[in-house]
Amino acid sequence: MKIQNLSCVAAICAVAISVAPVDAQLPSPPPTPTPPPGLAIAHLPTAPPNLAVAVVTYGTTGGFVVSRCPQGIFELIAVQPDQVVQVTIQYPASQALATVLAETLDGGSITFPAGGSVIDAQGTFSFIFQAGHDSGLNQVSLRQGLQELGLQFWVVDTQNAENNPPALDPSSNPMN
Repeated sequence: MKIQNLSCVAAICAVAISVAPVDAQLPSPPPTPTPPPGLAIAHLPTAPPNLAVAVVTYGTTGGFVVSRCPQGIFELIAVQPDQVVQVTIQYPASQALATVLAETLDGGSITFPAGGSVIDAQGTFSFIFQAGHDSGLNQVSLRQGLQELGLQFWVVDTQNAENNPPALDPSSNPMN
């Protein structure tokens, strides 16, 4: 009986494969986000001591910050509660086409483009991050092979500014 069931499953698989459309195309990957004006991502230092560089863009008119990653942890980046930002990580070119496992650890959410969580041929990896509602630390773990990098966002306390640690924000960037 088991052999007969296996034969039926094999026959169904063969029929399914033979009727699959040959001309079906996979969706094309989304275009690589363009860096803010005046910033050439390809020229940012990613050799040690910087394992990677993050460019965080705050919408169309909100500016951007560049966070370096000297010891596996990116510089702290300020965001408003529930704010949505675009994150582009520039990895060394040697890590192109590798898969990255990105996950939030303690708040916020991540949305990936249609291309998924793969470092592109130019060494960039992009996603959208939405901060949590409550003030405090929102961390994103970026694991690629045996390497793990920590991207840290600080959701600002809008009621008590003295609770906010020093963090990168668009107003601290002279290029904005």
